Amino acid sequence: ETLAKDGVRELGYEVTTLVARNTAGAVRFGLPDPITESLENAISNSNGAALFGMAVSTNGTVIAEVGSVDDSLRPDLLTLSEVALATGQIEITGDGFIVSAPAKADSTETAAGTIVMVWTPDALVAGIAEEKSRAVMLTAGSLIVMLFLGGVLLWYMISKPLNQPWGSPVLQLVIHYQGDHQERKLRRST
Repeated sequence: ETLAKDGVRELGYEVTTLVARNTAGAVRFGLPDPITESLENAISNSNGAALFGMAVSTNGTVIAEVGSVDDSLRPDLLTLSEVALATGQIEITGDGFIVSAPAKADSTETAAGTIVMVWTPDALVAGIAEEKSRAVMLTAGSLIVMLFLGGVLLWYMISKPLNQPWGSPVLQLVIHYQGDHQERKLRRST
């Protein structure tokens, strides 16, 4: 689970940075269509890890947004956007699942705005839990089948010699020994 969360954090950081770099011109000129398209692509290709993305201009106006987020979170997203604009650096919340990246084509130019994205590991963690339960069930099923086959094999190995007309291997050894012993007695006596 920790590995899944770290993976989503890394994915969120990288994808948000990439979207910010690719949409810097559209953010600078306030063009919502290319930004929306880029955010939609990022969210749809995230396999449920990205929940929301928005572009914010330097004056705090939301240019475009895609996905859904709780309205109580919006002020925090705008604050994170302001901090990213002020520092010119990528800003991340404490849990690492909200990322705000300055929209600029390279590190030397000033930011035209920011791209803020909200990420979650819930879908990935749920998928891992489902796969884990499937693996446990498969392992348990295999164990039961192996125990059954082992029991059948043990039964066969024990019951087969007892069903033969001359008896068990132990009985055969006893008969052979007694017969051999009788022959030796006869040889000694003669």
